[in-house]
Amino acid sequence: MSALSARRKKLLGVAAAVLAAAVALLVWLTRGPDIETPEEGGYELPVTFAEGEIPPSPHDPRTRPDDPTFVPDGGPRRPQSLTEEEKERVTVETEEPFDLEELPPTIVDPGPGEYLRFYGGRSGALSPHARPSWANVTTQMRSRHPDPPSVVAWTPTIRVQSGQAVPFLALLRTPEGRHRAQRVTLTLWDEAEAGERQVAEMTYVPGDEESPHDYEALYTADADQWPEPGNGRPVELNWLIRAEGTYEGEPYARDAGGVLTIHSPAGMLRAETIEVAKTNEGFVLRAQAVIEEQGTYWAYAEAWGGHDGDRPIAFGRLRRENLEPGTHTFELLFGGAIVADRGIDGPYAIRNLRFMRVDTVPPQEQEPIDPAATTPPWTAASFH
Repeated sequence: MSALSARRKKLLGVAAAVLAAAVALLVWLTRGPDIETPEEGGYELPVTFAEGEIPPSPHDPRTRPDDPTFVPDGGPRRPQSLTEEEKERVTVETEEPFDLEELPPTIVDPGPGEYLRFYGGRSGALSPHARPSWANVTTQMRSRHPDPPSVVAWTPTIRVQSGQAVPFLALLRTPEGRHRAQRVTLTLWDEAEAGERQVAEMTYVPGDEESPHDYEALYTADADQWPEPGNGRPVELNWLIRAEGTYEGEPYARDAGGVLTIHSPAGMLRAETIEVAKTNEGFVLRAQAVIEEQGTYWAYAEAWGGHDGDRPIAFGRLRRENLEPGTHTFELLFGGAIVADRGIDGPYAIRNLRFMRVDTVPPQEQEPIDPAATTPPWTAASFH
C-alpha cells in the first residue's frame, strides 16, 4: 500500500469520526440527554403519591412562580384556558363526578385562570376532579431489599398538630402471604439529629386479608420534646420501621420509613367566629384569626353544591403579609360569576378551610376545618 493511500484512509477515518460526533451532538441538542431508569436495587424516590392521590393543588401558596398556573397577588401572570383538544381529553379520558356535557360550556372555558384574573387572584373555579373532603396526601413506604419478606409501613398523615396522637402501621409479606417478624420497632429522630432518638416496640395485632396491617404503634406528637428548628418552622421528624426475624432459615432485617411534620401554628382561625354573607361580587366567608407571631398568613376554602354537597363550584383564598400579633379578619370571596356559570342552587357547603403561615419552610399549618359553614339556599341565578 502506498503512503498516499494510507494517508487518504487516515483522513477518511478522521472525517468519519468528526461526522459521527457532530450527529451525536445534534441529536443531544434536539432531544436532550438520555435519562436512565434506576437498575433493580438502585436508588428510589423516598416519597411517592399513593394510587388515587394527587400532587398539591396549583392554588397552594408553595407552587413555584415559574409554574404557568401560579397566580401572585393582584392577578395571574399567564392566565391559562383549555384548548379544544384539552377539553375533549377531559371529557373522554377521565371519570367525572357528573357529566360535563350537561353543564354550561363556561365550566371549562374560561378556565380557572380567567376567573382568577377577574377576581384579582382571590377566587377561582374548582376543578371537576376536586374531592369534597380534605385529602392529606400520604403513601405506603416499602423496604427496598429485593428478597422477601418485604415490609410495608405507613401513617395516615404526614402532618400532625402538636399534642395529636398519630398511628404508625406496618405489614410484612412473602410470596406465601403475610408474615410475622420476631421484632418490629419504630424509631423517630429530628431532621437535624439534634435530639435523642425515640424507639418503641410495635404491637402485633394479627388480622386477616381484610385488615390493612398487622403491626401498630401510637405516637403522641409533642413539638416540645424536640429541639426548636428555628425560623418558626414545624418540627420535621424522620421515622423508620424495622422488622427483624428469620425466613426460610435465614435471618433478615427490613426497613421502611418516611417523614412527619409536627405543627405548632403561631396563628389560628377561630371556627366559632365563622360567618357567611352575600356581597356584590358573590358571597364571602369571614373568620377571625388570632396571630401570635408576626408573619405572612394564607387562608383557603372551597364552596360545594348539589343535593349531596359533592359538586365543585369555587374556591376562595387570601394572603396577608406582615401581620402583627393580635386579632385579624380574613374574608374569603367565592366569585358570583363562577356560581352563576355553574348553575347550581344553594345552600352551598364551605369545606376544606385551611390556614397557614407561609413564610416558613415548610409552612406552619392549622388543622383544616371541614366542614366550615353552610350558606342560606341562595339560587345560582341571583349571582352575576
